[in-house]
Amino acid sequence: MKKEDLLQDISFLGLPYARILSRHITREDVENLKKKYHYIHIYSFEKEHLPGFEMKIQKTPIFNLLDDEDAIFKKFNDTCKKHIRRAERNPDLTLMALDTNYDASYALYKRIKSQEGANPDIKKEFANCFFFNAYLGDEMIVTMSFYDNGEIIRAKHIASVRKEKAEDAKIVAHASRRLNWEVMKWGKANGRTMYDQPRLMTSRVS
Repeated sequence: MKKEDLLQDISFLGLPYARILSRHITREDVENLKKKYHYIHIYSFEKEHLPGFEMKIQKTPIFNLLDDEDAIFKKFNDTCKKHIRRAERNPDLTLMALDTNYDASYALYKRIKSQEGANPDIKKEFANCFFFNAYLGDEMIVTMSFYDNGEIIRAKHIASVRKEKAEDAKIVAHASRRLNWEVMKWGKANGRTMYDQPRLMTSRVS
């Protein structure tokens, strides 16, 4: 585990909380973390059972950003490729990489997740995340948040107005697909090696 793998060092109800994203974490790393934190979330790529942790495995796409752009793009299905190209040709769509409109991003996420009947993560859980957002005119229609340890990018959440705007649902879908692609291109250009959607291990340290 390297120091950049510690994504969040925060607290809930006065209890210290850590979120980790790492290719490899050792038992020694875990024991050191337990000395400081009451809650620990680890996103990892190994199936090793760590003492005191519950492991949840999700099979999700992982893209190697060391591949060239054409090779990465070819891994998308035909529908996804078509949506990306349509979004690229739409003059009314604006995509913002590393968007600093944090409050609006969180507000859209919270509103959409609440409408879906989910419990939104609190704002604090987006600390140190970055956002890629899509706008139709002046309106934010898609927000995507990501964890980043300087090597791996992991998608956190996506929220869109697709269900609210039936007349623009296709445009929203196109924007979502293109945002995903733009994040991969940004990651490749900035030295990231992997794009991931999640595997999670969670522990409550007593």
